[in-house]
Amino acid sequence: MRIRRTPAERYRDYLLHFPDRTIQWLGDDPLLFRDLSTPLLPSELVERLDFTRAYQLPRHLVTRALDLRETDILYYVACHPLADEPGRDYFVTLHLEQNSDEEPHFRVREGDYRFQFWDRKLRVWASRHVPRRRRRLPPYISLLWHTGPTIWHGPDPLTHRELPILPEGMRRSFPNWGFRYRSLQRMLPADLLAAHTPGTLALLALRAEGAPLAEFRPIRQQILHGLEQLAPTESGRWERVMELMGALVTRRRPRSEYEESIAAIRASARRSRCWTPEAQQWEGITMQTMADVWEQRGEQRGEQRGRKEATEDLLLMVLRTRFSDVPAETEDAIRQATVTELREWMARAVVADDLSGTGILRNGHPAS
Repeated sequence: MRIRRTPAERYRDYLLHFPDRTIQWLGDDPLLFRDLSTPLLPSELVERLDFTRAYQLPRHLVTRALDLRETDILYYVACHPLADEPGRDYFVTLHLEQNSDEEPHFRVREGDYRFQFWDRKLRVWASRHVPRRRRRLPPYISLLWHTGPTIWHGPDPLTHRELPILPEGMRRSFPNWGFRYRSLQRMLPADLLAAHTPGTLALLALRAEGAPLAEFRPIRQQILHGLEQLAPTESGRWERVMELMGALVTRRRPRSEYEESIAAIRASARRSRCWTPEAQQWEGITMQTMADVWEQRGEQRGEQRGRKEATEDLLLMVLRTRFSDVPAETEDAIRQATVTELREWMARAVVADDLSGTGILRNGHPAS
C-alpha cells in the first residue's frame, strides 16, 4: 500500500538518496556494498569473495549509464579460486543497481553495459600492446534490487540473438557469469533481520518505506534495535544507516509522523553501542534535514510577508485618516512596494499637506 502525499511532500522525493539512489549512496562503503550484494549472490560464490579487497570503479567506465535515472555502482572484488582451479586469486566485476520501476527490457540495457565495459578493456589493452595471452576479461556479474512497492517477477530474459556483435572472447564469457535479480518486497523481514548487518537493515527500511504507520512503527523499532546492537567497530556504517533512517522518515513518510519517528531515532542513537559524546555533533546535523530547512525558510518568508502586510495596512490607515479618500491606484502602488519604500512613504505621510506630497504617485503613476 502506497501512502498518498501532498504535492509539497512529493517534492521531497527529489532530494538525496531517493528514489533510486539509496543503494549507490550506501555502497560507497565496501562492507556496506558487501551487505547489499550478498543476498543476491549464490552462497558458494559469497564464500570465495573477499570484500576487504574490494575497489570501487568510476561510473564513467559505463558511459551510457550516466544518461539514465538508474544509478549504477561498480566494484572489483577479489575472488579465491576453487580447490580444483589452478592459479591464484583473481578479481570479479560486480555491477549493482537499484530500480524502483519495472523495466521489462532491463537485460538488454544490462547487456549493453556489460559489453561496453569489456570493450573498453580490450581497447585499452590494444593501445598498450598487451600480449594476447595476458588479455583475460574479468568475470562480470550484474545484480539488480527491485525496491518498488509492487512485487515484480523480473525482466525478460536476454538471448544471444539480442546481443551486440562481439569478439569471440566476450561471447564465450557470457554464459559463465550472468545476472542476479531479486524483488525486495518478496523478501521476508525476518530474513533481513536474521543477517544482522547494517546493509540488510537498510534494505528492510527501504522495503517498509511506504507501509502504513501501524506496520511501519514495529519495523522501525526492529531496525533501530538492530542498529543498537552493532559493535563499536561498525560505527561508520551505523552512522550512515542512521542518516538513511532520518532521511526516510523526513522525506518519504507523512509529516504527521515526524515528531514520533525523530524522537525514536534520537533515543536509539543514545542507546547504541556506536554512540559516543562526539556523535552529538553528527546527531544535530542528521536531524537538521532538508525538510526542516525548507520549513524554516518558509516560516521566515511568512514572517517577512506578515511584517510587510502590517506596514502596508498601517500606511493605508494613516492616509485614510489624514486625507479621507485613497484612490485605488495608490493602494495598488502600496501593495506592490518594497518595505523600504513603505517606510519612506510613511515618514512623508505624517507631515505631507496632501496625498501628492507623500511621493507615492508621480504624475498619476507609482513612484519608481
